[in-house]
Amino acid sequence: MTPTTAATAAAFITGNPVTYDGSTRIKIEFWSYAAETAGGQSLIANLYDGSTDLGRIGTQENGTGTAGGTIKGERFVTPSAGSHTYSIRVWRSTTGTTTIYAGA
Repeated sequence: MTPTTAATAAAFITGNPVTYDGSTRIKIEFWSYAAETAGGQSLIANLYDGSTDLGRIGTQENGTGTAGGTIKGERFVTPSAGSHTYSIRVWRSTTGTTTIYAGA
């Protein structure tokens, strides 16, 4: 993974479009079974609604050396009426090597 800003974050998980009624609260959740970052990096996951960045939903911090572990995030939202496509996009705090894993 190469992006180093939220504006250039890489799509990690993209959900299907869903139509909401405008009053129902929903929970958006994701989990990665493994993420590896090199020394001094942070892996950051942002929640998007279409092309709108809704902010951070998860992070993995690393001091020195190489760190690995799971990353999980969740957020409750009440979408406006209509169709929404939510996605998780990831980026890292500095240049270097970062890998995030997931499966079906």
